Amino acid sequence: AIATSTSDVPSLLEFLQRRRSDPSK
Repeated sequence: AIATSTSDVPSLLEFLQRRRSDPSK
């Protein structure tokens, strides 16, 4: 589940960066 938590911030950033690196998805 995607939650806006201070501990989940790095995870969200990595997820966004991965999507930017993989536009095919």
